[in-house]
Amino acid sequence: MFAFAWSLFYLHDRWRVGFVALILASLVGVNRVYVGVHYPIDIIGAVGASLLGFTSVYAARGTVMNFASLCIHIENRLRTALFRAL
Repeated sequence: MFAFAWSLFYLHDRWRVGFVALILASLVGVNRVYVGVHYPIDIIGAVGASLLGFTSVYAARGTVMNFASLCIHIENRLRTALFRAL
């Protein structure tokens, strides 16, 4: 839930939507501690791990998009060569 909230907070045009999502994710985390399903350190770790994961994906998006474009280009050339051979 936190990873989704971080992405809304950073990528959405209206940051208020992301802020509300972060509050809701925090409330879910507090409730899970209250019920006894998790320890507080579990929730803190989830916040940190989701922020690290989102930041890593956000930072690597250019590289991933370039690689995807290269794969699509190669696939189009192979498909064209195959259709010409038939």
